[in-house]
Amino acid sequence: SIIEVSLSIFDAIRGVRKSIEITEGATTRKISIHVPPGVRNGSVIRFRQKGSAGEEVVIIARVAAHPALSMTPKGLVVEVPI
Repeated sequence: SIIEVSLSIFDAIRGVRKSIEITEGATTRKISIHVPPGVRNGSVIRFRQKGSAGEEVVIIARVAAHPALSMTPKGLVVEVPI
């Protein structure tokens, strides 16, 4: 399964535990995932589920824009109006 997960920039910086729903055909199930600190927009995170024959869940992180903070390859940038 490939699932996109929306994150705030603060969740992306600190890491977060999220509960997501996976729909397969007529069944829906909830799983809990841990998004590690420092993920960036478009990061791909792979999880193997316990007890389901090694099923892999692929998470694509979508980090919401923030008016004053942004993440660059060099780190976190804060824009302060003067």
